[in-house]
Amino acid sequence: LVVDAACPDGHLVNVTVTLHLPEGDLYAPLGFMVGTPAIVFFDDFEGPGGPDAWQLTGSWGLTTASNHSPTHSLTDSPSGDYPDQTSTSATLVESHYVTSLTFWHRYDIESGWDYGRVQVSADGGPWTTVVSYTGYQSNWSQEQVDLTAYAGQALHIRFLMETDYSVTEDGWYIDDVTLIGGGSANEAPAAPLLVAPADGAQVGSSPVLTVANSTDPDGSGPLTYGFRIYSDELLTQVAAVADDVIEGAGQTTWTAGPLAVGSYWWRVYAADPIERGLLGEAWGFTVDSATAVGEAILTGPRLTLLGGVSGDQARLQLSLPMAAEVSVDVYDIRGARVRRLHRGPLSAGASVLVWNGRDDSGRATASGAYFVRVEAGRDVLTQRLVVVR
Repeated sequence: LVVDAACPDGHLVNVTVTLHLPEGDLYAPLGFMVGTPAIVFFDDFEGPGGPDAWQLTGSWGLTTASNHSPTHSLTDSPSGDYPDQTSTSATLVESHYVTSLTFWHRYDIESGWDYGRVQVSADGGPWTTVVSYTGYQSNWSQEQVDLTAYAGQALHIRFLMETDYSVTEDGWYIDDVTLIGGGSANEAPAAPLLVAPADGAQVGSSPVLTVANSTDPDGSGPLTYGFRIYSDELLTQVAAVADDVIEGAGQTTWTAGPLAVGSYWWRVYAADPIERGLLGEAWGFTVDSATAVGEAILTGPRLTLLGGVSGDQARLQLSLPMAAEVSVDVYDIRGARVRRLHRGPLSAGASVLVWNGRDDSGRATASGAYFVRVEAGRDVLTQRLVVVR
């Protein structure tokens, strides 16, 4: 299993494993988090406001009688044994997009008759029990509840204590509750449709890859695109990469290369300001001629960032195979134009463009990511740069 290097931390990957058996196929859904999981909620019940994040019913409240991390924990019966014939709970007030719940607990609950339950409500739906506890556990232990089946849904979470008509015990103590995030209400854009080069085409060493623009289902902002070129049909050996390519008018292009002679496969994803979508289907192409390193012949324009970027200067080299009318503009991450660097004819060969880090009004731009977009005839190039002040 190969994960794209550009996949952001906290991205949830859902896969289905198929086992082929003589009796028939078995399907096992699996989910895993890429990178470092994000903690979206934590409560050790030590805040000055008490359990403000929770809606409590019955006698649920804080106690200092037992705890995992000093000095408080949450329990269903702070004053002693729990009562008979009750159904009380501690419910998180806010919903969260999560893939895992972790907490510490100990309990003394009438075995087989009374129960402590962890329940979830997805997108305002009915409560569902994901794990139950009964019996006696004197030592504090950590529990982890897998919630990947609910990824992408807003979850309310509660601890529910249910008791029958007789026999009471000390109850349920809970501490250090942690929610690990995964998914969101945002709907990522679909993978764009590939346009050119056609599947199986022969191209030069710097092919121009073109896709039809995708759409943002949520309308959350301008889209950018990521291109991947692979040197193997299994799509595991990355040969060229471009992320944050600014959307063009109707179609978006990226010029790759130079690539060595051989066979390649390519695919593309679209991203909104919140998250990137899935990579789409792959098409293949063959490079049948390549330009040697140091050779002066260019099969297409190239844009290269020269050195690092400080707060007052970014240097880019634009190489053209022939003279052309060229426009060069700088855009911020929202897709708004910040500065026009050039508009007019440029001769063949290399030209160095300098951006001083200021907008068209002469104001210094803020630190962050920007995109340089070049239109040279029918070719469109982009280059991502980061301004640090």
